[in-house]
Amino acid sequence: MPASKFSWIPFYRELAEALLKYRNTREELLTLIYKNPAFTLQTNYLHLQDGSPAVDIDPFSFFGIFNRGIKADARKTILRELKIFFGLTATLPEDFTGIPLLNNQKSFYFLWNTPEISKSSCEELWEFFESVLSGNVNAKLFDKLVEQKGIGFAMITIAMFWIRPDDFLPLDKLTRNFLEKEYAILEEIKNFSNYISFSKSLKTKMRNNEIPQNSFAEISHDAFTSNSLPTVYVLISPERVYSCDLNISKDDWIKILNHKELGSGQRDTVLKFYSEPNHQGSCKKVGEKYGIHASSLNGFMIGFGKFAQRILNRFRLRDSSGNNYFMIPVKEGKYVGKHFQWTLRDELVEAIEELGLSQKENKVMENYSQYIELLKRAKNLILTGAPGTGKTYLAKQIAAEMGAETAFVQFHPSFDYTDFIEGLRPTKKWRRKHFI
Repeated sequence: MPASKFSWIPFYRELAEALLKYRNTREELLTLIYKNPAFTLQTNYLHLQDGSPAVDIDPFSFFGIFNRGIKADARKTILRELKIFFGLTATLPEDFTGIPLLNNQKSFYFLWNTPEISKSSCEELWEFFESVLSGNVNAKLFDKLVEQKGIGFAMITIAMFWIRPDDFLPLDKLTRNFLEKEYAILEEIKNFSNYISFSKSLKTKMRNNEIPQNSFAEISHDAFTSNSLPTVYVLISPERVYSCDLNISKDDWIKILNHKELGSGQRDTVLKFYSEPNHQGSCKKVGEKYGIHASSLNGFMIGFGKFAQRILNRFRLRDSSGNNYFMIPVKEGKYVGKHFQWTLRDELVEAIEELGLSQKENKVMENYSQYIELLKRAKNLILTGAPGTGKTYLAKQIAAEMGAETAFVQFHPSFDYTDFIEGLRPTKKWRRKHFI
């Protein structure tokens, strides 16, 4: 994917809000479409059944003008004019990644039979458009439009995706085939209730790392590119050693590790495995060392693998059963006793060392050592800072490094520092460690 992937989303979102303000002055939109040179060469298909010019325009057909099979330069020219016309502040898109396009032979939504029918149809489409933007979708109107000749589930959900890509999945044929082929996800969708249920289930799968995408836009993009990506299968030896050759170079890993969207938890987990002898370890053993649950480390490693697959976008990794497999950072996995031990890829190790990330990890360990020495001398430490700055995490890490057991007590907000200090007083029979 290009570095500017999905740059269209903020622009389309602002454009949709601006377009809604013209619901009652649609003649201005028609003038723009038929008089502006940027549009005239691209809108000769917008007419009534008898060939006369359209008497009205709906918002989805308006969006369809620049979301159909025309050249990217023509699309950008139209959007540049729209930015001026509507006074938009969003940056012009650099890409159109993941946008499903309308068929050039059917790129409008309104009924075209007669002027009266066309106007009535446009009014319904504007009403539905407004309900989508408000977040309170008119379910009855959705179901009615799905049944309207020439629209169906594909066109209406594509239109919803254009204006609210975070909330609505496009159900075009390419996307549905992709979900069925890649993840065996296939549900019969008959109405709006089915559609929303299906969309929510996909969001849950993304949150739970069951599929590698993190948004509907990524699903739409991957559906478009999936046919050209080769599938790589994990090899399993008779001794149950898992391995696969993905041909990921050191420079590839540097790109991934430097990527601004890579989560800190994913990067830190990889560095923890890097710090182990021979850069190998099990989630159980590494988790015990750092006081982190094994399932959390496993989740971070899977997340890192998903991220690498998405950024590289040149293969699909599967296990022997054809299921998704995301342990891309490791070159080998095998059982050592009861635990499954991973070994990081050599190229990933080289990338970590070239970027100096290993030194950063060592520096963090040195900081822990400083805290530990201070704690041994003073017998207690008070960590201060605003909420969310890592105080609890640091305390757990210090305890983990010391091999100490931990217990947490959370005071009520009304319980202040002086109440706590005054509560520690020597007993009448003073003895060392005798406090009440």
